[in-house]
Amino acid sequence: MSKIKKHAGRPRDLEKKRAIIDSATTLLLELGYGHTSMDAVAAKAGVSKQTVYSHFQTKENLFRCVIMERCDAFSPSVELLDRQGLSPREVLEKLGRGFANLIFSHQCILMQRLLMSDAAKHQRACEIFFEAGPQRMLDMLEKYFHEQNKKGKMDIKSPQRAADHFFSMIQGTYHLKLLLNLEQDVSEQEIEETVQSVVDIYSKSYDFE
Repeated sequence: MSKIKKHAGRPRDLEKKRAIIDSATTLLLELGYGHTSMDAVAAKAGVSKQTVYSHFQTKENLFRCVIMERCDAFSPSVELLDRQGLSPREVLEKLGRGFANLIFSHQCILMQRLLMSDAAKHQRACEIFFEAGPQRMLDMLEKYFHEQNKKGKMDIKSPQRAADHFFSMIQGTYHLKLLLNLEQDVSEQEIEETVQSVVDIYSKSYDFE
């Protein structure tokens, strides 16, 4: 997997990078991955094509950065929450809310629809989306469960499976209904009730507070 190049971060460079990411996000949501070119991103961002490539090198890297940023904007870092001294219940509540607000957001639903409609032609884009989004979150929660096991705060036989089940239970059938346009949105109350219900199940199953 190629890596995104890091820069020292002069103010002007950061402004250009911000414009590139914002422009790429807009175009990806309007056109889909296959029809979004680096030339179009450069034109919309008001920068040269060379500037786009100097920051991201490839279209795949730019797409990966867009997905990672969207995930980070909604979902808090489990490691950061744990360092704040939050209880396992509080960590899962915050993570569950962030995940729900992410996957039920209009941007996320639209992006997934576009990827699914073009999956046969752009399989790598689907892989990047999964790696930069869902897989990162799964790995993060699995690591947290492993650490809680070591601390004696949880007793989870399969942290990987527990992480998978947690996110699956949060999304429930809401996510599919949104993808199929059977529902337009999920209310904050529904999200909160779902998160509390799932965390209650985990609290009782793994004996933590």
